[in-house]
Amino acid sequence: NMSDVPQVSLEDLLGEIRVKAETELGEADQKEQADKFYVNIQNYFGKWAEDKDAAITFRDRHLIPAIQDNKKIELDFQGVETAPHSFLNALLATPVQRLGVRAYQRIRVYNATGSIHEIIQTIFEGNLPALK
Repeated sequence: NMSDVPQVSLEDLLGEIRVKAETELGEADQKEQADKFYVNIQNYFGKWAEDKDAAITFRDRHLIPAIQDNKKIELDFQGVETAPHSFLNALLATPVQRLGVRAYQRIRVYNATGSIHEIIQTIFEGNLPALK
């Protein structure tokens, strides 16, 4: 008899589908986060990011392991006013050498001033094998 069949409203069904979809998106988002190593440069080095020794320590403790774990490195320079070549080179030369041309996909730089961006570009070019 039809009246014994539990009634499932379309709303309930769509609600369940939506929850499942959001859960899957959440998991994909977490995986995406797990694949990234995000660094707020100002939090670690201040707005005058000039301490070369601190850059080397940070590189060896955090960036190199992140590269070995196949993570994408995201460097956010928001609020950083200066970062000289010596600091940026200490931070990035070894990671760029290890990654080779993949460094362009695997190391992202955000919110850097024009001059910081130019220095980083120079470091990338100087530490990659010449493209023949």
